[in-house]
Amino acid sequence: MHEIVICDTSCFIVLSKIGELDLLPRDYTQIVTTLEILTEYVKHLQLG
Repeated sequence: MHEIVICDTSCFIVLSKIGELDLLPRDYTQIVTTLEILTEYVKHLQLG
């Protein structure tokens, strides 16, 4: 298992679209992101 993974918003968006966003907490004990990535992801969800 990897200790550190760095990704942008597209990873969250793709996992969300295919219904697999729950893979992250299953594979990683801690998920840390930036406010900018979170904001972009929330905007994507609002746009549908």
